[in-house]
Amino acid sequence: MKFLHCEVFTERLLIKSLRKQFVKIALLWRFLAIRELLHVFDREGYGGDFFYGLREKGICFVTWDKYVDRGKLAEISEDQFTEKLEVNGKQYRYFEQSKEFTVTTDEDEKETFSLRRIILWNVTAKRRTAGLAYTADYEISCEDCVVGILNRWGASENTFKHIRERHPYHYHPGFALVESENQDIANPILKELRVIIKKVKQKIVKLKSKLADIKPSLKKDGSARKNSVHANLKEKISEHKIVLGQTQDEAKQEPERVKTSDIEDYQKFKRVDNEGKKLFDLIPTL
Repeated sequence: MKFLHCEVFTERLLIKSLRKQFVKIALLWRFLAIRELLHVFDREGYGGDFFYGLREKGICFVTWDKYVDRGKLAEISEDQFTEKLEVNGKQYRYFEQSKEFTVTTDEDEKETFSLRRIILWNVTAKRRTAGLAYTADYEISCEDCVVGILNRWGASENTFKHIRERHPYHYHPGFALVESENQDIANPILKELRVIIKKVKQKIVKLKSKLADIKPSLKKDGSARKNSVHANLKEKISEHKIVLGQTQDEAKQEPERVKTSDIEDYQKFKRVDNEGKKLFDLIPTL
């Protein structure tokens, strides 16, 4: 018996296109004259219409059954599991029955067909499940169907889980910190001065906006009153401009970046010396 393992992905939006591709590949293998070919796909390929289409094209397949009532499977007597098999070091028992499906054809007519249904008991793991198969007129035994599907899913495929059992992911011998050659940072004093400059400019803009809405208050002789709102606003603007100019001069004298050694309460930067880590990661990868 030759098996073609073809997995149908779980992303629902891709199922239709992948089903078409699955049929295309199956027909291609038939063109290559490979006999007794049993295609294997996942539960996401489950569907009466899809099964009917494969059956009409004579494409043999095996997959897991879906919407299985676990309670009913548990009630099945052990005596009904007449066949035994060992796959991947696990003991299985099984027997065969049939399952009917009803579909609506392109002619808008109801048609009923049946598939082989395999009730499978994983004795080692104490779990029961069911599979479906269509084998056309080929002499494909129930054992062949069980072997086909268990060769695909009879053992865990979680590679990373099994690597973790042998290799601790977060253990890094040779992982060390060394002093970095790059010990400069953005000048914090310059940063503070720029914040002050920004705030002073904002205050000046607000004061000018207020000044534009207030007319000068004049005495009888036409001279400006010293304590008027207009005069006070002009004085505040002048004061803020002086502060702005002084702060800008201070900022021009400050460098963009400074060394951490020139700043109080700053520790030297460290960098990761990960050569040992790289070698360690290489070993489990190989």
